[in-house]
Amino acid sequence: MSLTNLTLDSVPSFLPKTLFSSKSKNGELPVGVPLEDEENRLINPVETLPDVTSAGAFADEIERAMRQESFRQVSDAVLTVKASEVHALVREAAKAKGRYLAALIEMSRKAQSNHAAQVELRKLRLHCEELTLGVEKLRQMILDREIDIDGIA
Repeated sequence: MSLTNLTLDSVPSFLPKTLFSSKSKNGELPVGVPLEDEENRLINPVETLPDVTSAGAFADEIERAMRQESFRQVSDAVLTVKASEVHALVREAAKAKGRYLAALIEMSRKAQSNHAAQVELRKLRLHCEELTLGVEKLRQMILDREIDIDGIA
């Protein structure tokens, strides 16, 4: 079944928020329960986007489906995080930043920098950026209550 011939009538009781949510409400099907159409064929929930009248509305539905699926996948992979794990990640990100800045300053002190030093500096920068972005993403997911911290309400 493709998106072009999919209609709300072909998917009875379509509710996008409960379809992609990890918590069922009002007795709706929980995530992970396969859906079937009237001919008892399995339906992929991502394919059940409703008909919309504009490209903007369709794009909004895709974005909403992506957020909900991301939440479900993260919930399946990472149920809870210990505060000590978060602190360790923050320390590692700070160390990476320190190593990168130290290498940057050291390179600026030298009259000429060689290719190997530039490659090493690039690796340190990427490592620092990756950890910093990861910490920020984790922080936002904690604020959005997508990830729980063990022992913290």
